[in-house]
Amino acid sequence: MEIKKGFWNGGVDVITYQIVEYKVLEPAVKTWWMARFVGTTRQGILIKSVESGHEFLIDNEHADGYCKIAGGGSPNHSHKSVDNYEIVNLDVPIEKINYRLNVDALKNDDENHMEWMRVNYPESYEKSMSLRQGLKAHLEKYK
Repeated sequence: MEIKKGFWNGGVDVITYQIVEYKVLEPAVKTWWMARFVGTTRQGILIKSVESGHEFLIDNEHADGYCKIAGGGSPNHSHKSVDNYEIVNLDVPIEKINYRLNVDALKNDDENHMEWMRVNYPESYEKSMSLRQGLKAHLEKYK
């Protein structure tokens, strides 16, 4: 169990973190990204604020969590928060830690999640798509 020091919020907050494996439990929001993975085990990063003691978990299955930590917790790096979980392994061997960002897997997860929402929660899907289209149009103005 190796606990390392790092930063969050673009280097403003000092944190400790460790790579863990966690079991996904039922999320607070039924359409959250993690809802499709309930019962599965995934890699995550357990983070604790040195100042406040606040502890939280972010997903690292495709190394996006590691990239967030490596970037000092900058808002420029996305991550997937986990709200309901059970830690199943605090001793992930270094050779099993996901360090390389897998952009294709992240994109595939997003597409599969949106299809899952379309089928299971069509009203939420429509709202999400509307929001995404609005954001895309807004960003196009600044290209």
